[in-house]
Amino acid sequence: FLDKRRLEVLSWLSPVDFRGKHNEVKRHRYEDTGNWFLKSSEFLDWLGKPAPANLLCKGTPGVGKTFITSKIVDHLESLFPDVHGDVAIAYVYCEFKQRVTQTPELIFASILQQLAYRQPNLDPEIDVLYKDRNSPRPPVEMLISAILSISRNFNAVYIVFDALDECDKNQRKDILTYLQGFLRAPFKILATSRPHPLDITAAFKGAAKVTIRAHDDDIECYVRQRIKQELSTGITIKRELTEIIVRQITSKAEGIFLLAKFHIEYILSKLTARDKRKAAISLTSDLTVVYGAIMATIEENQESRELSLKILKWISAATRPLQFQELQIAISIEDGDAEIDEEGFLDAKTMVDLCGGLIAIEQETGAVRFVHHTVQEYVLS
Repeated sequence: FLDKRRLEVLSWLSPVDFRGKHNEVKRHRYEDTGNWFLKSSEFLDWLGKPAPANLLCKGTPGVGKTFITSKIVDHLESLFPDVHGDVAIAYVYCEFKQRVTQTPELIFASILQQLAYRQPNLDPEIDVLYKDRNSPRPPVEMLISAILSISRNFNAVYIVFDALDECDKNQRKDILTYLQGFLRAPFKILATSRPHPLDITAAFKGAAKVTIRAHDDDIECYVRQRIKQELSTGITIKRELTEIIVRQITSKAEGIFLLAKFHIEYILSKLTARDKRKAAISLTSDLTVVYGAIMATIEENQESRELSLKILKWISAATRPLQFQELQIAISIEDGDAEIDEEGFLDAKTMVDLCGGLIAIEQETGAVRFVHHTVQEYVLS
């Protein structure tokens, strides 16, 4: 009975599932990448210091901040595997496309929910919130009070925020205001962000800082593993060409994982070894040039151009991530249709291919999104 009630109360507390997002990121993360961060002096100092201890991790778009976040969460959970132990871990993945729903109330409700799951029994203060509920969610001030109260039951509380800069600017102002109170509380807080938002820098004044940049070893490891995957399908790539591809991508990526991803897919799409070699030699270090080249290829394909642009427009115009089935229906509708015709549906692979790899379909949630928020910024510009 207690377990059933506990589940009912905690489910009411927050509808946000950051575990699903974490699993999706982890699924795309290559093993042995990002280990440098876990060995960095800044991270080890943050890990070893008594609370309060705060670490702000800044990096330019595409360097792999979200993958690093997932690595940190996994590392913390491996260090403190006891779900009902004396250490609590909570994490938040902020997303450009989820900014409408990622309000201070929902973010802090999720943190409270995650801390509560780490306790064997329902905390009395949360039970009171549930009994006194007269709105869909408690006000943020009550959530903050409950978080501070429940944290006293643990010897240490780790809270990780990914991509704070992707929150809506107005919402972010409130989030940072409340978060500043946390920075002085007995918590260990780590956050990632792009370098330029001054409000985030100001909120983390006095916190330790570290720059995130994809190391050459990480990019080389990723490219080699991707080529290995391709070889397993029966494709032949000689060792000498492999070394050229690895060397060129590592050099041109300049610490940006996203560039490495587009570069390797571009090279592997070429049919002959000669064309693969030419593609490797002609790589650029400018992400906007890569986006421009992909869009130019889409525009040039007269047969699929209209459909490709239709997909991109639907994704960019949506105020929340569209589900794959929703997008299937939306792009299948033609003038004069009186009902949904499933024969007009596209499969997932075709949809991704039509957009030149600019979009991804999440296996965990079924959501369709741009592979990075900079893609949306480019498309809208």
